[in-house]
Amino acid sequence: MHAEGELAPGGNLLEHVLAALPVEAEATHIPEQVTVSVEGLEAGASVHAKDITLPNGVSLAVDEDAVVLQVLAAQAEEAPEGEEGQGEEAAEA
Repeated sequence: MHAEGELAPGGNLLEHVLAALPVEAEATHIPEQVTVSVEGLEAGASVHAKDITLPNGVSLAVDEDAVVLQVLAAQAEEAPEGEEGQGEEAAEA
């Protein structure tokens, strides 16, 4: 499976939930790869098997609601030492 396009701005990450998309086809018509557009997808968005356009004569061999790709939000940087716990101390005072 090949993802093409740019995710929405924000440093989000694309996770391939399924490494390969199981399909059914005649042996001579099995696609080498399937291209999926991820253009503009934001954190929390996902691509389901049913959202993927397959060539003629090819059908899904997996549940159509299976998540194939998902967009994960970028992880926030950890707070520098010394700043952690300041909120806890203020709450106790």
